[in-house]
Amino acid sequence: MTAVPAIDGLQEGFQNYLREGHFLADSPELVPLTLALYRRLAGGNPVERTQLAVDLSLSLEQVNALLSELPASTIDADECGKIVAFGGLSLGPANHVFRIDGLELHTWCVFDALFLPQLLGKSATSITNCPTTAARIEIALNPKAVLWSKPADPVMSIVAPDKESCCENLRGAFCNHVNFFADEQAFQAWADGRPEVGHVSLKAAHRLAQQRNFYRYGDQF
Repeated sequence: MTAVPAIDGLQEGFQNYLREGHFLADSPELVPLTLALYRRLAGGNPVERTQLAVDLSLSLEQVNALLSELPASTIDADECGKIVAFGGLSLGPANHVFRIDGLELHTWCVFDALFLPQLLGKSATSITNCPTTAARIEIALNPKAVLWSKPADPVMSIVAPDKESCCENLRGAFCNHVNFFADEQAFQAWADGRPEVGHVSLKAAHRLAQQRNFYRYGDQF
């Protein structure tokens, strides 16, 4: 995989977060579990722990032990204990629409929609609204590339949180600050007075999404 070029400031901090600032960096035993969760959720139904046990060829007790290692802020369950959201992919309403296989799912931030098609091996469409102009932004992807976007040149906001903050409150520390904007001018209007926020082009954002997957899952994609 081609590495993302060296970049400065917030962009460098964002890439460092993707490489080192995530819980899987210290817990490689959770990697198969996270892939199984994403793939089950992409089917559009709440995930039962017994299903994960089958997928991973583990006992229910082993699956429960692994699930207990996940930061609480990365996973949501329903009243029956079935998993309804994990790591940015959600069956229930969230900030951004994620269409895949004829299903309407959601993501916690727009960056999720950029890395998920590669993990799932499927094409998808991300639909969101510019926080500044309220303009609809639609991006179509396959597992390897961005196919098209409307408008043509959206930009994505980025932040560089620390690992502890993300483990404690992933959505508050990261997801809620990562959005698509209709253009750079719209981003600048939103980010005025917020030096902790930067931005990248859609092309650069997709490269970073691929890099994110490589850091976590190696070259298996």
